[in-house]
Amino acid sequence: MQYINTHLSEAIYTLTIHEGDARKRLAAVLRSLKKISLASLPQNLVKEYKWVMGTIERGRSKVFPRTMPDCNLPHIRNSTASKVIEKIVKIKYKINEKLIEKLETPQRLR
Repeated sequence: MQYINTHLSEAIYTLTIHEGDARKRLAAVLRSLKKISLASLPQNLVKEYKWVMGTIERGRSKVFPRTMPDCNLPHIRNSTASKVIEKIVKIKYKINEKLIEKLETPQRLR
């Protein structure tokens, strides 16, 4: 889970400092988001993460080849990109809660 936290932290940092509208900021973090596999996510976050990646990828196959570099995600409206960013922040928050919970739970002695 620390791996996921690292990549989401990177993404949120980039979303915060990157210039441009929501689409350009989202495009800037796509590489970090693609490093996170569904299998590594807690089960309760899989659906939300699928929505994030599905929303980003949905229009790409119709408008542009999937191999084309993501410069500003022209197939997504800026308002939709803002919703995706909001969901990414919520997922990161939930991952942090899980990590804190894990730290606070005493380990059983063997």
